[in-house]
Amino acid sequence: MRARGTEHAAIEVSTSIEDYYKLKGKYPNTLDQIGAADIAKEHRKTYGFRDDIPFLLYPVTWKYFDRYAYNFEKRAWERRVD
Repeated sequence: MRARGTEHAAIEVSTSIEDYYKLKGKYPNTLDQIGAADIAKEHRKTYGFRDDIPFLLYPVTWKYFDRYAYNFEKRAWERRVD
């Protein structure tokens, strides 16, 4: 995986997660399973599960504490304000 910029990296990681889901019928346990751990670390992405529901987050680069979250049901990024 190669990405430039935080937003592009987020889209690339979310697309890879969705591709994995289509292929395996489940979400990857870690980003290592899709080869995205390094790019996620470089661009400060957070991936995990809460109540068996996956989440993928990355910080807004121009405003502290805000972040973007990938909505797996809608297959879209949403801005979350804290």
